[in-house]
Amino acid sequence: MIDTALSFGLTHLWEKGHPSKDESHHISFSFSHEPESWSFVIGGEAKPPHLKFFTFNKRFKADFKDSGFEWTWEWENSGGKNILIQPRDLRTILEHLPLDDIKNGRLPKYDRMKMLDTGGAFIRSEAELEGKLYANYISNPAVISLHRQRSFPSKTPPERAARTDLIFALDDSVVVAELKVGSSPEADVAQVRRYLDNAALKSAYPDKPLFGAVIASNFQSNAFAEAERSSVSLYVYDESDGISLRLVHAMDVLPVINV
Repeated sequence: MIDTALSFGLTHLWEKGHPSKDESHHISFSFSHEPESWSFVIGGEAKPPHLKFFTFNKRFKADFKDSGFEWTWEWENSGGKNILIQPRDLRTILEHLPLDDIKNGRLPKYDRMKMLDTGGAFIRSEAELEGKLYANYISNPAVISLHRQRSFPSKTPPERAARTDLIFALDDSVVVAELKVGSSPEADVAQVRRYLDNAALKSAYPDKPLFGAVIASNFQSNAFAEAERSSVSLYVYDESDGISLRLVHAMDVLPVINV
């Protein structure tokens, strides 16, 4: 894998000023030693020498989508929100990324101050995703009411408190939805299941059946197994033209969005 990176000219394995200590838990691959110039890294969390994944810079998200690589990657659900790819796909990805532009200092910019900029090409935060879904669903005739960020206390242990992203009150049901911009793991599905078991939440909607849903950019394989056990519906959102949802597992519990 290192030889593959070197063969594409990614021969600079550290950045100026990083790490700030005497040791590093990763090797960064770049065309220069300039700060924030890395294209991808092999980190300690990848468990070398038998690598589980590479971590690509989140600046390449648009390039990954434009190149049709959505089947090769998962977006980190925590930490730096970078892109995880399988070692077997490294050469194919490097063959398609705009390496000449990157080498000449035209690395795509990632502006943290624009995290909530809804005019951007891609959704970058759960708050932005929530806002877009709310704006599209609030006028939907099938939605009686739509609540954002409702909190429900725990009454007796081991029950946990619940803070929901969106609650859809429909004609014949109530849907509790958890939103994730990254690649959603089984823990997110289990979280929705816990919300549905919250006594305060159930008492707030006593006359209609409760359903759970997770809406994410994609799902890790273990999320499907957990959804099967928990009867939680999984939706992938598409932001290429407005926003739309596609059911990928279990029952279709949400109405069609008015795009």
